[in-house]
Amino acid sequence: MKRNGSFSEPFTYNMSGITLHHAGHQIVQERANSTGNRVDLSFGEKEVQVSYRFSLKPIYVVVSVREDSPAEKAGIRKGDLLKRVNGRDSYQYSLQELNLLLKSEEGRHVEVEVERDEKILDFRFDLEELL
Repeated sequence: MKRNGSFSEPFTYNMSGITLHHAGHQIVQERANSTGNRVDLSFGEKEVQVSYRFSLKPIYVVVSVREDSPAEKAGIRKGDLLKRVNGRDSYQYSLQELNLLLKSEEGRHVEVEVERDEKILDFRFDLEELL
């Protein structure tokens, strides 16, 4: 067997125990600075202009949770819909960015908000080496 170009790079893997899947798209309404659809609202003599932008954003779902992993110990389950990660909406991440975060470094604290059975649940865990 020959060494390849990646031989000297450190071995990394998902230390959370979560396997995520891109499960389609959702329409998200965000406030826009100057572009988008402008809405004029009047409250008596006061008029307010608000601009919104609508865009398609990814949806991520947990497709498996490794047994005895930090994610399983925290309570995350297969089928959970990922809503927020470390205070950011999950759609602000690409799937690659989420996977990099979940294999970043031992001891890293991860806060996750998921939707399960139409309820929002919060979980916290620290990445830990499983091998």
